[in-house]
Amino acid sequence: MKICKKKSVLAILTILIILCFLLYLRIREENNKYSKDMKYFINTVEENYPYQEYLNFDEKKDFYLEAAQSCESLEEFYKLLKSIVKPYNGLGHLFILNAEEYYLHQVTYDMALEDRLISLENDNYKILNDNEVKATYD
Repeated sequence: MKICKKKSVLAILTILIILCFLLYLRIREENNKYSKDMKYFINTVEENYPYQEYLNFDEKKDFYLEAAQSCESLEEFYKLLKSIVKPYNGLGHLFILNAEEYYLHQVTYDMALEDRLISLENDNYKILNDNEVKATYD
């Protein structure tokens, strides 16, 4: 009887340890996602932004990557992205959309498509209607 109780307790403890470890891995993976997203954002801006001379990402890149690693929610990551581009608001082209702004842009581009002011090949239209982008804003 004692052996059976010891095995049961040991089995329960083993299961709890495994569950805790899996939870830890999930949280770590989620935080790494924000870090990967931050790297993607910085690389995209550095490679494509037309006014490179005004950016000082090199000075703050490590800070932003570390801050992204410590983000615990999508909302927190969104606020971090907004804080990054805030100093450049006067330059344009660097603007992070929230869900409402995304919807407004999508409606505007849909109307422009209806009025034949743009085509389906318009880069902004393609991005707004990308399935992954839609899923993010939904």
